[in-house]
Amino acid sequence: MKVLAEADVGVMSPSFCEPKEPDRKRIVVNACKAFASTKSKLIGPLNDDGAYWVAFFIDVGGRVCRLFDPNIIYAKSKASIREVVEPLLPVNTELTYDNYKSCLQQDSDNYGLWCLIVVV
Repeated sequence: MKVLAEADVGVMSPSFCEPKEPDRKRIVVNACKAFASTKSKLIGPLNDDGAYWVAFFIDVGGRVCRLFDPNIIYAKSKASIREVVEPLLPVNTELTYDNYKSCLQQDSDNYGLWCLIVVV
């Protein structure tokens, strides 16, 4: 897996939407030290409401976040990343969002599997 082979890739905790307060969310998302200064790329699954999964990849230097949502509903995911993840990035890093539009899921099952396939 690319993440294990490259030291400059940070992996974010998928359960950062569970706490209510933004400060607690930021502690959870950084549980694996994803935001260390040596990390130039960040990946993470976003679990919203326990059963709905979205995958994202952030190129810190390029200031780009690629989102993959199997149902192509991006507004809530972008809001979560703006609230929790962007403040942990280097000073004044505002992300541009690029929505991955391939691989539309045809059923309402296996969100997590689709997201893992895209992230890996």
